[in-house]
Amino acid sequence: MREERTHAILQTGCYALGIAQFWRPYPCVLNIEHAIAGSALFPASYIFSTPRTEAHNSNSKLRRVKKSQPVIFRLQEWLRASNRGFSRFVYASEQDFYSQFIDRPGNTEILTDDHGNFGIIERAADTNLLQLCLTAPDETYPALLIEALIKDALGNGRKLFLYSTQPDINYLARGLGLEVKTGYVTVLISDESRLSEALKLGATSKIEDTSVLAQADSQWFLGNWNIQSGDRA
Repeated sequence: MREERTHAILQTGCYALGIAQFWRPYPCVLNIEHAIAGSALFPASYIFSTPRTEAHNSNSKLRRVKKSQPVIFRLQEWLRASNRGFSRFVYASEQDFYSQFIDRPGNTEILTDDHGNFGIIERAADTNLLQLCLTAPDETYPALLIEALIKDALGNGRKLFLYSTQPDINYLARGLGLEVKTGYVTVLISDESRLSEALKLGATSKIEDTSVLAQADSQWFLGNWNIQSGDRA
């Protein structure tokens, strides 16, 4: 099953895969030609408010939620459930989840809206970083939460930033007046035998071109990715 395969892929972590990112137009630290030629590419986006972004009249109010053990457990389970069918990062314990999304360099807050959606915000300089975004499985809910987060950030003289590997988020973000800077998650194989084992392929299976990791008709296909901003560092 794809769920089992993708779970196993990222359980192997950096032992099997090397993951990096680059962004258009050109980054200063990555060789784009080399990345395109030698990596599998998966779409990703930086999304952020600009001076042109306006706060909408959101009817959804945000509330701060205590960082309690039951809340942390609920968010970790929600993230695990929402990631089914995607390649993603896996957190084996509540402490791992807490260290990644809550215990960060900047002050963090857990926010929820009137619809039961959740976001974890890290405050860095003049920007609210949306490190985790969890919404109900309805196409209207991500827009409602992000709309409320825009209003909250701009209303306090701050900016909003989020990261996504989901094309639908790009579309709704543009509709809310956010700027979308597209790029890629680039993936290289660091241990082919471990990856083959994670994908449950035979020992005789050999990969000739890393780009097949992003091809849906390949047995080496990693699937679509669901990476939260907080997953990255």
